[in-house]
Amino acid sequence: MAEAALIEGKYIQAFPEFGPERSGSPVKSYVRISDPMIETHSLIYSPDILTVIDRRIASSPNVFSLCKEGGLVVLNSVEVRSKPRHVRLARVDARGIAGSLGSLKLENTATLGALARASRIVELAAWLRRWKVGSVVRCLRRTSKRYMKALGR
Repeated sequence: MAEAALIEGKYIQAFPEFGPERSGSPVKSYVRISDPMIETHSLIYSPDILTVIDRRIASSPNVFSLCKEGGLVVLNSVEVRSKPRHVRLARVDARGIAGSLGSLKLENTATLGALARASRIVELAAWLRRWKVGSVVRCLRRTSKRYMKALGR
């Protein structure tokens, strides 16, 4: 997302936070995107937008409390046990989309496609300019279409 924002001429900060370095471990990634120059250089404790790709974390009841009041939570999940009241919720079946394209490795990409569509911070066109790999482009487009259909748009 940060690279797509950079293509659009926005200012960005992006930094990952790793736990145990093994395959399948949860990873937190933080991104700041802004039209004016970013002068804050601290961690993000209460994000405006929270994207949860790992389905195990998506089912956690505390996941919504991490996001700022009125923020957006994008979940890679077809079901939500408890619907949050203080945030907007966008769900996507990223695993289903990735599977329909023949590669579960595209699950992250499908979730980010839903993030692009739901947040409108970065236009999908910038994402498509950034990634020119055919399978990634197809995944982003398919996610965008399915997500908009689910919203009734």
